[in-house]
Amino acid sequence: TLAFDFQMHARCAEESRFALTESPRGLRMIPSLCVEMLTERRPVEYENPVWLDLRTVLCGSDSLMINYPQTELAELRAAWRDAVRCYGTESPSRETDFAAALHRFVESVRNFGEAVNAERDQKIAQWNLIHDDLSNERGNTNTVAVADGTTTNDHTASKESSGTTVDGTWANPRALGRADSELVSATRYPERSAMGAEFLYNWSRPFMWTWAAALAAMLLFGTERLVPFGWYRRLVTLGGCGMLAVSMLFCVYGFAMRMVISHRSPVATLFETLVFTGLVAAIIGFGFTFWGIVDRGFRQAFVWSDLPWRTTVRHRLTEECLPLHWAWCWCVLRLVLGVVIFYLLAILPYSDAGRPILSLLPTGSSIGKMVAWNIGIVLLILSVWFVPRLFAAIVAACWTILRSLRVHTWRTMVETVYQRRIAVVIGAAFAFVTTFLAYWFPETFNPGMDRLMPVLGDQFWLATHVLTITASYGAGAIGWGLGNISLLYYIFGQYRSTGPKSDLSGDVSEVKEPEICETLAGYNYFSILIAVCLLTLGTILGALWADVSWGRFWAWDQKEVWSLITIFVYMVILHGRYTRWLGNFGMAAGAAVGAASILMAWFGVSFLLPGGLHSYGSLDAQSMKLPFITAIIVLSLNLLLVAVAGLRLQRMRKKRP
Repeated sequence: TLAFDFQMHARCAEESRFALTESPRGLRMIPSLCVEMLTERRPVEYENPVWLDLRTVLCGSDSLMINYPQTELAELRAAWRDAVRCYGTESPSRETDFAAALHRFVESVRNFGEAVNAERDQKIAQWNLIHDDLSNERGNTNTVAVADGTTTNDHTASKESSGTTVDGTWANPRALGRADSELVSATRYPERSAMGAEFLYNWSRPFMWTWAAALAAMLLFGTERLVPFGWYRRLVTLGGCGMLAVSMLFCVYGFAMRMVISHRSPVATLFETLVFTGLVAAIIGFGFTFWGIVDRGFRQAFVWSDLPWRTTVRHRLTEECLPLHWAWCWCVLRLVLGVVIFYLLAILPYSDAGRPILSLLPTGSSIGKMVAWNIGIVLLILSVWFVPRLFAAIVAACWTILRSLRVHTWRTMVETVYQRRIAVVIGAAFAFVTTFLAYWFPETFNPGMDRLMPVLGDQFWLATHVLTITASYGAGAIGWGLGNISLLYYIFGQYRSTGPKSDLSGDVSEVKEPEICETLAGYNYFSILIAVCLLTLGTILGALWADVSWGRFWAWDQKEVWSLITIFVYMVILHGRYTRWLGNFGMAAGAAVGAASILMAWFGVSFLLPGGLHSYGSLDAQSMKLPFITAIIVLSLNLLLVAVAGLRLQRMRKKRP
């Protein structure tokens, strides 16, 4: 009997140890009282997690759970046994009894979690008190001899030894530092309100409705040609635009809920960046389609938000004079916003060291520090000057756009949207594909809201850098889609024949590409322009963040190099278009090359070139193998499409009618 009891106790202890240290997939539900893992300088080799899983709570030995609230623990285990008993019975009231037992178990889990919170707060307060006492009493002259023959403060030695009793372990508060307040807050048993928000998020499934609404928009756009009458086609197109707007609202709601639940930037994981890219693509496509309606009103609002003495000169361009007192009102608004932005960026202490986000004085004398400081000053000036004006223009546009719409009839506005519908179709396609992949492949694109790595803990730089970089990917996606549509027109479209042109062999007719290719090239140019602006800004913000976090502005890391290469690729395309070196076909082909560069900077570097300073972003080779192979196939087919379109274009130009 004794041997059997000993074996059972040994097995229980082994199972508890395994659950604590080697069960990463267990259901984590109760905060751990292991205070060492909540400290600022916690040891990496110490494997105890900050959460206990269900198996440990239910089956852990008495010695293992001795520091936890015993009354609540006994109630939780009794509720679990009651639920197991009700599940195994064959009584007529089994379902009712089992539901009541589960409700009791859930309440007992919450009671135990809240009791553990209170116990943990006491241990953390004791830990911090011991750490502060040790730090303040290092100057005490009363010393005693220790084992190695040196001397130390007798009161300090007693405090250090007492530090090992905080959780019954070997840990030393002076060596491990104070408790990490951010980690402590993130690992508390959640309040009922937080659980309610997470329950609402999981119940509403906003990203499922995002791809479903985007799919409905694509179906409406696809069936538009099947409608027999022209006016009804336009109504179907407007219906597709409405469904895409619903898709974007669901996506924004999903990101807002993730912000409320995780208390961080909504774009910090692979799942979030993929969905956000589709959202940006949908917004840009939607904006291109409706820009012909709001263009005049927004231009007028932008002129109104200029300086008063410049507004009175430029009002002739808007065909309406802005009263001088209103011009000064907009100027005062810009001034107030500029002062607020300057205070937030350059005066208000942001980091623990008391430094603002952008320092007004150099933080070092090295070349890298001086470059970072100069770029920070330029960014500060641009932010103080342009952001208030853009905000004032958006506020004024709420009035000017409504006034400008009075010069259009409903039929004119619908016709304008219908003629520019190609951009919104591409935006709907990217919104559907990205959200569908992210939602239905959780093994590859983890939709969880896990705690980020410490290097990503700076919420300001994380939000500004990642949002702008990811938004540039969405703009590049729109350009890629427009380029591929243009390539299809080059292959299957009808070429035009112009008037006679003098040649050495006589008068011939010049053959030109389909007319729509010129329109698509114009849209493509503006989408790439948006992508370059966002990508450049995001790269600069990332470099400033690196200077703050890692102490250097640029280190030729793999991720940094490919971001710079992508900027150069798109800059070549833009300058080629501006100097007329690249024609309409060059814009379509360049969009494909730019998309390949974006995919390399986004996924390829993390998959093919792991390591470096961005090693925390390395992707799992096994889970990303299929998406990476798919991307290679898609890009190869895209380059083949470019080659076929180019051959047909050359063939048609050499053909003499």
